[in-house]
Amino acid sequence: MLDLSNVTLVSIDSVADHYSKSNIRLAAISRIVPKLLKEIKFGDILMINPFGKNKELLNEDFVPHWKDFCLNNNPKNIAWLNNYLIKKLPHLIKTEWYLIIQWDGFPTNTEQWSDKFFEYHFLGGGHSVFNGGFSLRNTNTMRIISEVDDTFGLGAEDGFYSCFLDNKWTKNKNTPFKIKWAQEDIVNKFCSWDLSKISQYGDAFGWHRYDRLSKSYIKSRFSSLSIFSDNEIVKLVSYCLLKEIEFKFYETTAIKLFDMEYNEDFFDNY
Repeated sequence: MLDLSNVTLVSIDSVADHYSKSNIRLAAISRIVPKLLKEIKFGDILMINPFGKNKELLNEDFVPHWKDFCLNNNPKNIAWLNNYLIKKLPHLIKTEWYLIIQWDGFPTNTEQWSDKFFEYHFLGGGHSVFNGGFSLRNTNTMRIISEVDDTFGLGAEDGFYSCFLDNKWTKNKNTPFKIKWAQEDIVNKFCSWDLSKISQYGDAFGWHRYDRLSKSYIKSRFSSLSIFSDNEIVKLVSYCLLKEIEFKFYETTAIKLFDMEYNEDFFDNY
């Protein structure tokens, strides 16, 4: 078993678009997490959703509310999530590090873990902007960044954090300080996100859905867990592809068509 006792496993979803345990994202997480816990020992587990043990955390305020990450009229929209991840989450973590996962981004190859990942205080998938959906973060550094009042003109939390990376793409971002940038070999050992990189570096510790991954590769990530039926994998892959479509081109109610069986024990325990 991989020992990550200094890391908290984190997943957050308000399921505001479809308030149900059967929401495909939440249903998937409810089954993925118990599988991960059989292979990885985490120091703590923080699952935040409307039906679990930490549901009260969804109602906590965080100040200030940035104008670029405004709440608008929906208290649980993507802008709310950006705010929460930056302003609130670091202060809820009790370990030195935390690993954020999502239904479409999670560890699949524990043997690919490297303690070198701890040399980088924000590590995700991608290139100039690290994807936050599957990412490793240093708690203390994220707490310091949570006090920064400038969004640097970016409306996504991973784009905001990437402004702090010490690389050629962000050198013009006037952040108070810079954090160490991970070179391609480290990035691609941590997260699979691009087929061309996978052919060069092999499968990584984890993965995250991205338009540079094929349908067959996405299918292989869900299949590798051996917890979903063939029909469920079809649903998961189809929903992944749907997520690449601009929101305005599909109805929010369409998500109900992807309802999936959930693990009730997950909500009782986490």
